[in-house]
Amino acid sequence: MTTDETQLLGAAGDGHVYMWTVTTGALVGRLIGHTMSVSGLALLGGNRCVTGGSDKTVRVWNLNDPSQPALILEGHGDVVYAVATYGSTIVSGGQDQTLRIWDLDAGGICRHTVRVRDIINCVGISQDGQTVATGGWMGRVRFWSLQSGNPVSNLYQYSKTSHTYTYHRKETVS
Repeated sequence: MTTDETQLLGAAGDGHVYMWTVTTGALVGRLIGHTMSVSGLALLGGNRCVTGGSDKTVRVWNLNDPSQPALILEGHGDVVYAVATYGSTIVSGGQDQTLRIWDLDAGGICRHTVRVRDIINCVGISQDGQTVATGGWMGRVRFWSLQSGNPVSNLYQYSKTSHTYTYHRKETVS
């Protein structure tokens, strides 16, 4: 769902991202650029989104002008399964067993490449923007510093593959 909650975005196996109007369900656009399936999708403030795909790229899109990606980030050696954003930072992970931390303020350069030793299926960034969580095929949940890319901790070893994460802020109710 876009930040103004008027459109829903969906990644597809045909390499496109589809945009529908929430109120009518009408297809209002497609983001076309990936040459293979799109498996990662995240919103980025300012009416933009980020996608990751089987073509080994991460793409930044302007939803006001979806005719082509605003920026293509290259560096992954295989399928990009997951993307997440925080401010002008993008994290991505996938089949090549690397977590990449990209800086859009610096033109999309990759600030850190972290060898995870697990195929990354999902990534999440904490609400304070300090920590990245990764999960993968081996069932490990790992935490990394968003600023340095260094490991912070391991949370848990699942017996199955991890597929998605989101952070929840625990609040005290009085």
